[in-house]
Amino acid sequence: MIYTRRSIENTFKLVRDISEELAYNNEFSFEALNRRISNGAHQSLNMAFQTRIAELKKEKSIGNMNIYQNVLNNIEKFAGNNISMNAFSID
Repeated sequence: MIYTRRSIENTFKLVRDISEELAYNNEFSFEALNRRISNGAHQSLNMAFQTRIAELKKEKSIGNMNIYQNVLNNIEKFAGNNISMNAFSID
């Protein structure tokens, strides 16, 4: 029962966070929401960073948000604006 509740809460949080991010970027549509949800994980490293930056901003954790933004800016200077999650590995 607790596992089910947490699973529902996590899913709701994911949908809410994606919706808020799309709305914040003035890109919300049900099609965009569905596309993001059906992808499951983030399509790109950049998107993962942007999602985390939005979460930190919402939490008013500005110092950490700035660190993530600086890292993202440097990664994008080095490797571009759409780095596939398949482009790197833990190995």
